[in-house]
Amino acid sequence: MVKFCVPIIPEIYEIKCLIYVCNSCGNIFAIALPNYDGLVMFKEIDGEEIRWLSTYEKGGYLDLMDKLIPEYSSIINNSDENSMERARTFIIELNKHCEKGKHKKGFVFNTPDSICPHCTSKEATELKEIILTNPKLNWMKINCKLLE
Repeated sequence: MVKFCVPIIPEIYEIKCLIYVCNSCGNIFAIALPNYDGLVMFKEIDGEEIRWLSTYEKGGYLDLMDKLIPEYSSIINNSDENSMERARTFIIELNKHCEKGKHKKGFVFNTPDSICPHCTSKEATELKEIILTNPKLNWMKINCKLLE
């Protein structure tokens, strides 16, 4: 049985929380985003579960990129084509080594948008932005052997 561990979590991290009101139904809802490039946000495939991974710490995105697809660390030309291929390959490899979500599926990069969760309207107005420091997050869990 595979044992999963949480990689190193940054001492200080920030999440941006955007509060919206739906222009169609009036529902007020929030969207969480990394506030800077120190965190990467993932969403379960065909699900709603969100997990987080640091970018720079041991066991974080860049460390796992080097471990899971080392041939990419030598690429000098960082074109969009290479970046997209690298991201696709990383997700495939990451899902072989991370704990599955609630629906027993893997994760993909998450790019949330302001769609109302009540009526699915794309018409929403941002009310405010709140920066949260070190909130409780659901961190990605990686095969412990990969983190040694």
